[in-house]
Order: sequence, then structure tokens, then C-alpha cells
Amino acid sequence: MSETQEHLAESAHAAESLGGKERSMPEKNKNLRAGGFSRWAFVIVAVLIVLCLHVPSNQKVAVAAAPAAAAGTPKVVVETVESGPASPPLEFIGHIEAIQSVDLRAEVVGRIDTVHFEEGAMVKVGDLLFTIRQPPYRARMNAAKASLAKAKADLMRAEKLLSRLTSADPRSVVQTDLDTAESAVLQGRAIVQQARAELELAEIDLEYTEIRAPISGKIGKALFTKGNYVGPATGTLAQLVQMNPVRVVYSMSDREYLQQLKSTLRNQSAQVELGLKLPDGTAYSGRGVRDFVNNSMDTGTGTIALWDKYINPDGILVPGTYVTAIITGRQTATAALIPQEAVLSDDQGYFTYTVNKENIVDKRRLELGGTIGDRFSVQAGLEPGENVVVKGIQRIGHAGQQVHAVVVSSTKKE
Repeated sequence: MSETQEHLAESAHAAESLGGKERSMPEKNKNLRAGGFSRWAFVIVAVLIVLCLHVPSNQKVAVAAAPAAAAGTPKVVVETVESGPASPPLEFIGHIEAIQSVDLRAEVVGRIDTVHFEEGAMVKVGDLLFTIRQPPYRARMNAAKASLAKAKADLMRAEKLLSRLTSADPRSVVQTDLDTAESAVLQGRAIVQQARAELELAEIDLEYTEIRAPISGKIGKALFTKGNYVGPATGTLAQLVQMNPVRVVYSMSDREYLQQLKSTLRNQSAQVELGLKLPDGTAYSGRGVRDFVNNSMDTGTGTIALWDKYINPDGILVPGTYVTAIITGRQTATAALIPQEAVLSDDQGYFTYTVNKENIVDKRRLELGGTIGDRFSVQAGLEPGENVVVKGIQRIGHAGQQVHAVVVSSTKKE
């Protein structure tokens, strides 16, 4: 007999005792008997309430667990595995740089007479950009020409003297005079060469008073304008950068570079397509070509720098802009693509739950490749067309469990 039943028996026995006493009471005590019975009835009700509150907790748990046991088969949401490219495109953050960039500087001293360009304009090779005051340099050039002419005249006189001495009777010529004439000719020739060099330097200085574009490209701001005194120590007058073509430089990890290099060595015909994603998220229309790869790894970062060349006829690719370099392999191999939310991991690696036609759960170990959008490329462990659990994974207790699967498409999920 339980504790509750014992309490109820004792209460019933007390009630019977009270009833017996009531029947044995004299008639004169009927009024008192009615009042005493009411008080005892109140006590019995209170005892029953207390006993109900002391029902064992395990009985309550059993009652509460009953609805849960009746919940039935757990419901999960599954999605059909699709197929896609086996090698996802690689993306790297890089920046655009000009293949050629020139800081224009003055090579002679003087004041700027004229600035011949519009700031921000496109210029061609040989276009005149700055003119430094020329009269002093033109005068030096004329002086050098005069010095050269005098040196030539002195040389001519020395050569004529030497010619007369050598053609005369040797007995009438003093050897000392002959030696002096020969020395004068040699000195005259040296003076002519020196004067010619000084004239060349004067012509170069005069040429330097005109600063012309060494490359075709876009000219920036003129840092010095008309009237400013400039020279070699002044610094940059303006910057000129080449706009077409340009290069994109980015870094690739040693592991990624070796994988790409091995793939190329295995299949010489396996080429890649080089593309760009602009800062606004749009794709650049042109395709790039690999310009060159750096000759060593950066030991600090474990990466190697690569440069790709792009044609830039419209000037959309501005040097210094950060872009995303995209490398896409040209191959027809495909692989299973699985939603990222369906992939789990533990100490043994990656896995997912699949559901077959009989709604039986199976646990699959996966060998993952790269990511394509919001999906993983599966190299082993899964085939296209199978159903994987994407929602309700927490309701799965073990492999082999029966579930109620609701299939959704990849474009619209519950």
C-alpha cells in the first residue's frame, strides 16, 4: 500500500469513528454534533489537498513525458545536391598599378616660362609640357660655338706650320722647332675636341629647358607653374602615368601557387582565365594575361606576388584602385555542390546527414574542395541527386533514424 493510500485509509477510519460516536450521542447533544461534524469535514478536505501536493515527482514526469512520446517522427528539411564545376574560381585582393610612371623633374635651373598642358589630360610621347627660360642657355651655346671655331682656327695654323717645316730641307730646320710644331698640332686637336664637347653640353642644357613627355599617358597636377624657379633639387614638377595597358598585382599563398603550378605541369593545355571584379561589384569586361611572377616567396607572409596585364582603352582601371583578381580554370570536370548549412564537423573531419527514399538518415564523411558562392564543392563522399538535411539537424539523434523529410529546391527554401 502506498503512502497516499495509507493517508486516505486513516482519514476514512477517523470519519467512521466520528460517525459511530455521533450515533451514540444522546439526543440532547444534536446541536453540538452538527457543529463538530462541520469542523471535522473541513479538516479532512485540507488533509486531502496536502496529500495531493505530495504526489511523488516521478509520477508527474511520467505524465509530462507522455505528450512528448506521442509527438511522432521528427520533421527535417532536405535539399537535393546539385552538380557544378569541380574547381571553383580563386579570388585574390589586389590593386592596379601603372606599367610605367614618370616623375617629371627639371634638369637645369631657371624660371618656368610656360606650362603647355591641361592638368589631367592625356598626352603623347614627345609632347611639350614645360619650358624653362631659354636665353641664358642659348647664349652659352653660342659661346661654345665660338670657342670651337677659334680652336679649329688655331689647329689649322699649327697644322700649316708643321707642314712647312716637314716639307723644308732637313738641314735648314732646327729639330726643336719641328718638335714644337708637332706639339702645337696635338694640343690644337685636343682643344678642338674640348670645345666640341662644351658645345654639345651647351646644346643639351638648351634642350633640357624644354621638358617633354617621355611616355604616353595621363598627366596629373602641375606642382609648379609659370614664374617658379626650378632645378634638379626642386623635386617633381608633375607626374605622368601610363594608362593603357595596366597591371594588377596580388599575392598568392605558397600552397595555392604550388597547386596551380603542378596542375599546369600535369596538363600543359590546361589554361586559366584571368578576370577582375571592380570595387562596385561589377565584372570588368576585358580579360587579362599573366605578365610575370615574382622570383621569390615573401618569407614574412608565405606568399608570392603575381602581375597580370589588362588592356584599358577607356581608362576604367585607375592605378592605385583595389580590385578582386579572379582566376578561373578552363575544365569540364564537375562535382557535387552542397549547401554550407548542411556541412558539420567533428574531431574526425567534415560530414553531413543524407535521407534516402525510405526517409532513413545516413551519416556521410566528406572530402571538401573550395567554395562556389554559398556552397562547398565535394570531392568525395556525396553524389549529385542525393538529399541532404539543411534544417532540423538538431532533431537527428543517430544514423538509421526514421524522419519525415520535406524536400525544398535550392532557389526557394522553407
